[in-house]
Amino acid sequence: MQHVESFRIHHNDDAKGCPSDDTFVNACKDLIPVLKALGDHGHLKKFEWSGDGYFRETPRRLPQAWEALAANASTLELLDVSFFQSDADSLRTISSTAYHALRTLQLNLFTGHGWDASRLHNMLFSLHHLKSLALILPMCCGNWSIALSYPTKSAIFCPTLLGLPEHVGDTLSPTSLYR
Repeated sequence: MQHVESFRIHHNDDAKGCPSDDTFVNACKDLIPVLKALGDHGHLKKFEWSGDGYFRETPRRLPQAWEALAANASTLELLDVSFFQSDADSLRTISSTAYHALRTLQLNLFTGHGWDASRLHNMLFSLHHLKSLALILPMCCGNWSIALSYPTKSAIFCPTLLGLPEHVGDTLSPTSLYR
């Protein structure tokens, strides 16, 4: 496992042919020791977990998976995660971790209606080596209080606020606060 540098999970979780809750939870349980082993013996640089079916209300991704991912925080350069409606605790765990090598952060939070993003806000300010940041946020509700400027060098910030045409996001001042 010491040669694994990239780990990608993509699943289709729509109404047709989606895995059962038990199958998904068991797969998540199997992922935990793999991520821990990579943290102990590997050099994981990229982690992506995306999929469809974001409006699932029952948590299926175990908090221990995010804790195991945190064991790789010192080497992780790219983190790309799509969150389900039931993943508020997952965001809390991810954004409480210090990622010292992170260069690219992509978070799809469009189902995070009303989530507390204070830890995410603090995390973003701690990512001094970040070069690319993409956040997909819901615009319909919630108070994200995410600043659109961070102390990074040459960072590309690409906010997408659902409900607005993409070009409107480009007109926001770099010191704006999205609420």
